[in-house]
Amino acid sequence: MAFGGKPSRRGQGESKIAKNQGWSDGATKSKRDSVEVEGSRSIANAQAKASAKPNSPPSIHPAPARIRPPPNTSEALQAAPCDEAATPNEKMNPDSSRSDAESSTEDLPRLKSPPVTAASLEELNITRIVHNLKLRNDINYDPDLHFRPNLDGENGANKVQQGSNYWADLTSEILFYSLPAESPERDTWDKVDRLDLAFASIREILQTLVPTRDHPALIESLNEKWLVSQLKRGNYNFVGLSQWLARLIKSHCAPMRDDWVDQMVAQVQIGTEQANINELVNGLKELFGILEAMKLDVANHQIRSLRHLLIEDTVHFQQKHFKRKISSGTLNVEECLRWFRQSYSDEQQETYTSSDPNLGALQQFFKAMVHSLRTSAGTKSIPDTFSLDNDRILKLRSDVQELIFLEISVDVFKFVSESVSFCNEDIESLKDSITIVVGEGDGDYRSVESLDNVAQKIIDKAYPEKQYPKSFRQVIFRRTQAHLRKSFDKTSNSHSRIEKEVIESIRARVLEHASVYMNLTPWKIFENVYLHKASWASTISDPVEKIAQRIIHLGTLHWRIWKDLVYLRKEEESSTTVANTALPDTIVTCDRSRGTLAGMPMTEI
Repeated sequence: MAFGGKPSRRGQGESKIAKNQGWSDGATKSKRDSVEVEGSRSIANAQAKASAKPNSPPSIHPAPARIRPPPNTSEALQAAPCDEAATPNEKMNPDSSRSDAESSTEDLPRLKSPPVTAASLEELNITRIVHNLKLRNDINYDPDLHFRPNLDGENGANKVQQGSNYWADLTSEILFYSLPAESPERDTWDKVDRLDLAFASIREILQTLVPTRDHPALIESLNEKWLVSQLKRGNYNFVGLSQWLARLIKSHCAPMRDDWVDQMVAQVQIGTEQANINELVNGLKELFGILEAMKLDVANHQIRSLRHLLIEDTVHFQQKHFKRKISSGTLNVEECLRWFRQSYSDEQQETYTSSDPNLGALQQFFKAMVHSLRTSAGTKSIPDTFSLDNDRILKLRSDVQELIFLEISVDVFKFVSESVSFCNEDIESLKDSITIVVGEGDGDYRSVESLDNVAQKIIDKAYPEKQYPKSFRQVIFRRTQAHLRKSFDKTSNSHSRIEKEVIESIRARVLEHASVYMNLTPWKIFENVYLHKASWASTISDPVEKIAQRIIHLGTLHWRIWKDLVYLRKEEESSTTVANTALPDTIVTCDRSRGTLAGMPMTEI
């Protein structure tokens, strides 16, 4: 369900859904490494392959060398943490290495269960996917949407640190198992039995990944109590277990994971044969990384396979959800209705441009939506009906503001270069150079750094250094700075004038092309925008056209979901009336036996 540095073994991708339980599925692009499904085998093919491979429990003979404590046990306990080699999880976040700033994470709660468990991966199950409201909405706007581990920000750093602490604690626990019963170091053990929980988690995750026919072998071979008791006696064949798990995993995972699985087996073998506890724990860590990647692969495969059906069901699914919210009183539809009716003041109201009342209402909705993108509108101008699209609305508003600043820069350029001739190519070149220089800086046009850089670009275009003396350019530079500073002020007449021009330009483009999507299904709209491109948008280079296309896509789906629930509701109707609107009592869910979606009774999201 977020979705630089060195790439992980799991592959690379891009994109950032809701950050649920440590998961992100991307709806907005991300430059960070992410997990992407690779390999073309379907789940059915993987299961067929599994049936051809032996899945019998491993033999425990001959017994491996007993894992013994190092000569200096006290020193070993202090040096118990595993080596610092980055795991696939850590490689996905280039900032996961330790630093002085991480000292504040030392007081984080110590994990008893592994960082990856069946519960933590529950968000990737198919039933959770088809009931994930934000994913079901975001999938309409991101053709590359997929799950990835969410290790971003402070929470991500804390998860990485907790994981590191867990593997250190597990290393110490295995070491304690090898100590004599009378050893005084045993008194310092916290008696959590992390190894029991680790084996149980491996079994539980695998049970969600393999066919039911393999479950008895899993239960027999991954009985945590028996495994730990054998470890305490020093006579369990962990190499045999890892090899059996490798065969089972390879029969169900993508071929690209095979080398990773072999590495896991090699680490367990080294750790067992050399009595190296760190290597043994590293092997377990790799195993959990592999299981996590397999769950991601399956979930992302399901998203790709179900994309068409999930998109087509967008309107019905969200109507059912929001109908319940309106009925329960948790959504204030009166405020949303007021936004629709009052976004324009009386003197701004225009008559509908179509005799079709449905198209006319849609046009009025688009006018209100575009009007809300003004900088002066503020965040409160967007009603609660846009809650799932808040990030997209904010991005649209940011792009509109950037367009306004670019037009202001061009306006100032024309002002300071009155005596210089220029053409449209000069204007476009200036816009490109300003966009680049601001993007390479802090991204804020009104910052001192950006303002100086924009002024310099204007001077370089209007009065090239080789043609004008330095003193003259310095005078013009200061004048340009002053004009930019004044014009970039949102309360200035210049900003208000250009903002109005840009908003009117966007609104005209939206109203011109909105009817193109009016009769298209959600999937056809998705195809036109992201796959085949709409005929009018196939060669879009104008930023106004690009913004208009995004508004039309978002607004068309939004209108279909909400028009009967809120916007076209009669003023005297109550929320109860809306809540009682007849809608089918089904949603879509995955029917694994047929590989399709089938209707089932609505359940709570």
